[in-house]
Amino acid sequence: MKFLLSLFAIALLTLSCDSSKQSITDTDKATTNSKNNASIVQTRSTGDYYNTKSVTYTTSSRTSFEYIDISESKIAYSTDRNLIEIDTFNSKKGDWQDIKRLLREIDTQTISNLKAPTDKRLYDGAAHATLSLREGDILFETPTFDEGEPPTKIKELVNKVLSIKESVLKQ
Repeated sequence: MKFLLSLFAIALLTLSCDSSKQSITDTDKATTNSKNNASIVQTRSTGDYYNTKSVTYTTSSRTSFEYIDISESKIAYSTDRNLIEIDTFNSKKGDWQDIKRLLREIDTQTISNLKAPTDKRLYDGAAHATLSLREGDILFETPTFDEGEPPTKIKELVNKVLSIKESVLKQ
């Protein structure tokens, strides 16, 4: 019986060694992908603002949730936390042009360092809000801030996203 247990333990160790080899391989792939992503980021910083595929604004509190995703061709809107029920609308070309113009004024690589001007969300005084920009396979996201009080650098963009949402919900 001890012999069988020893063989079982050796087999387990061998299998776990194989799995660590696999995870190292996956890590190497992830490193390669991040190197490729770095070149995309460098392209963006040289003025290629047309690479942005979507702008997403999300708010969340204990009792409410709102998701707005705007791309060149469509607008997705949901109040379902699980994003199962999503309403989609066609995007207007002029709205997307306005968003691209506002994106030219924002350094996407530094939006993750923005500071929220107020802290009401920390004691349930306001919903948590975030703004995300998707450029190819890269997602740039702000830290959470109070709904209605975005950091100054992204305030115009957030207001534009909210105005687009209001106009499509009236349709």
